[in-house]
Amino acid sequence: MGHFTDAGPANAPEVTPAPDNAVEVLTTQIRAALHALAPGGHGAFARAIEQLQPDPDIHQGDSMEHQVKHLLKALPRARTSRQQMLRTASHVLARAADAELLLEYQVNKHSREQAQNHYPGAHVETSRGMSLGAAAGLPGIGEVSLTGSAHRTDSTSTYDDLAVAHFSTTTVTGRAALEVGLPAEVTAGAQAGVYTTRGSGQVDDKMQDHVLSLARASVARRLGGSRLLRIAKRLVGPRRDRYAERISTALAWQTRLPMLLGHSAPLRTPRFHPAAPVPIPATLRTVGGELAACAGIALLGAEVSAHAARTEVTINLPLRLTDMSAEACAVRQEIMVQRRLDERVAHLLERQSGPRSLTLQLVQRLRCTPAGASALATRLDAVKYLGAEFDHLEALARHALQAPRVAAPPLASLSRDWGGDGLHHEPVMVHMLDTLAWLQATPAPATADPTRQDWERLQECVQQLANRIHGSAIPHDRQRVHQATHAIRPMTQRVASRQGTVGLTSSLAIPGLDAAMRATVSRIERDDPDPLRAGTYIDLTLTGELTPALGELLAQIQRSVAGTGDRLPTEQIEHVLMHLSPSFPSTLNTRCVVRLFRPRFQQEPGFPAWCKGTHLQAVRLSAGSTQGLNLVAPVPVAPGVSIKPGLHYRRVEQVPQLEWLHDGTLTGPLLRYISLRTPDADEATTWATMLERHGADVDRLARTLAVPGSVPASEARYWLTREVGQQGPTRAQRAALAELTTLGHLQDPTARRSQMHRLFLAVSEVTLRAKRASPLIGAAVLPPSPLR
Repeated sequence: MGHFTDAGPANAPEVTPAPDNAVEVLTTQIRAALHALAPGGHGAFARAIEQLQPDPDIHQGDSMEHQVKHLLKALPRARTSRQQMLRTASHVLARAADAELLLEYQVNKHSREQAQNHYPGAHVETSRGMSLGAAAGLPGIGEVSLTGSAHRTDSTSTYDDLAVAHFSTTTVTGRAALEVGLPAEVTAGAQAGVYTTRGSGQVDDKMQDHVLSLARASVARRLGGSRLLRIAKRLVGPRRDRYAERISTALAWQTRLPMLLGHSAPLRTPRFHPAAPVPIPATLRTVGGELAACAGIALLGAEVSAHAARTEVTINLPLRLTDMSAEACAVRQEIMVQRRLDERVAHLLERQSGPRSLTLQLVQRLRCTPAGASALATRLDAVKYLGAEFDHLEALARHALQAPRVAAPPLASLSRDWGGDGLHHEPVMVHMLDTLAWLQATPAPATADPTRQDWERLQECVQQLANRIHGSAIPHDRQRVHQATHAIRPMTQRVASRQGTVGLTSSLAIPGLDAAMRATVSRIERDDPDPLRAGTYIDLTLTGELTPALGELLAQIQRSVAGTGDRLPTEQIEHVLMHLSPSFPSTLNTRCVVRLFRPRFQQEPGFPAWCKGTHLQAVRLSAGSTQGLNLVAPVPVAPGVSIKPGLHYRRVEQVPQLEWLHDGTLTGPLLRYISLRTPDADEATTWATMLERHGADVDRLARTLAVPGSVPASEARYWLTREVGQQGPTRAQRAALAELTTLGHLQDPTARRSQMHRLFLAVSEVTLRAKRASPLIGAAVLPPSPLR
């Protein structure tokens, strides 16, 4: 059972810190440079240098740049080039330390803010829109209305696989409503509506990536100045990543500092935060409709509604062509991908009458000469030359940050050699990555072929150099380079839902509050490439709501006023509140969701019949709030007929508080374990995180797995013996299958958890293979180069 009530730093999403404290390393280097500027300085100045340290209060405290400037003013003017360079280095390192300190502050800040959104079911939504309707009848007696509205919604949600998605959507709605007022304070109404939603968004695979992206955006705004200044800079020139510029300049000085300080050994190099992964683009389309009816008698109300919707989400999964994975190797051998790579390389060569780059000269020779015995050796030489040219590009780009006039001519010359304009680094990097992918996309020789070893070395060299280019600290638009050099695999998720809701509303004994209870039953059919998520869901949702009752508050105030002469104009105020209350909706709620799941893989042959059915998967408890503003101004156009234009604003927030992964099915705990795995974390760390959050759920599942005929045990046995494509069970899966039979004999909790880890690891491998083979993931497509 996982509790999420503590939203403090202890439960904040773990953002990987910099391997070395970059601020500490930079501070040490700044002190050394200042000491070198004043080797015989008096004691007070030396003590001031030792007291130099970053101020944790970045808003009120002195920045490192300000402190260094203050110390440099106390020194005499630089008379030698070495002194001038030490001054410049101190200033550059101080600016980089300020930028890194600001990033650390923003990472911690956004980690705390996003702690509540780190768990499944978290949802924050803000919508703004307008409506236009026509109504006929008398309000309070009988009225028929037709309304059309359009809303723009920004939402951030965390899903079962811990992915964080931010969507911006537009919803167009049409609604017809009937309201009737009867004697004795009896009201009734009905409405029907249809809507369609279109939008796009971005998906971060993990909350850590989302937090780092938010932090980098905050740092860019802070370093870019005021909003008007940032807009002016954007209009004048290209968008600049000032954080990347500062750390790149500081890294460029690392080769000079040992010489300036008189050190024979190299200094400790500061390691800054890595760049945030590029979010995955996605599109969303929804069509739905609803029917609702309500009735009320005095302070008691009831409502019934039905809703149906069909949603389709397309996520463009990126695939790095230079990767060594089996999927990337297969994509590189596809005819259409090779043809597109050849078009890109040919376009690069056509822009130059005779390429000056040694790499492009070899590429041109390879394109003109049929493959021979020396082709692989030529490709390896081309990769080596390209690596040297990229090193030259990095050195010139860093030097340009220190001496723009000196570095500009050779940098522009190198840029033009690779199809650039001499001003931007992105075209050069994209062309280099395209060339590497083209060099790597050569058919693999047979295993017994003597050139097989050269081919494998070519694959490894290209991957290493491509990773260096992608992770370069050169200031550039990473998203542009990423989108231009990655293939796209469209992944489709379809969700068809039908739900019914029954609600009761009543006033509480607590003065000024109205309460509502709603019970909702939803049936969701989900088509998903992940076999652990595809299937039929039945969600039973119980919701309790509290809403301020302004009429009750008015009566309470009236009773507190002494004397009949001081009585308030109750009727007039109630009349005003009756019209204003719907305009300012505000609600607090608590929600309990009981989720039942019937996986789609139960329909596959070989699955035991006695385990088929719907099983309890999870129970979740969350709390939330809703605030809004609805301004509708009826405009009479004829007796009993009016037009109703309106403006609307609404903010919804739902925060998970507790989650219980039930042992009725293996899918819930297994999906959570797979979702916690990251490329940067080892298996021991992942399993420790799983036990920290869901240790009790894992132990309970282990006891259920020890029962041979239980549903989780049958699901695990099915996946461990299931063949995917032409591959049979692996050695790890066969070992896990043997351990599954002995799970009940283990008395040591630590040994049982270790065996559960091996079981989860083996089952997750086969489910991931099934996901990759799903028809809902389309073939990889390499789009045309955006540089043409």
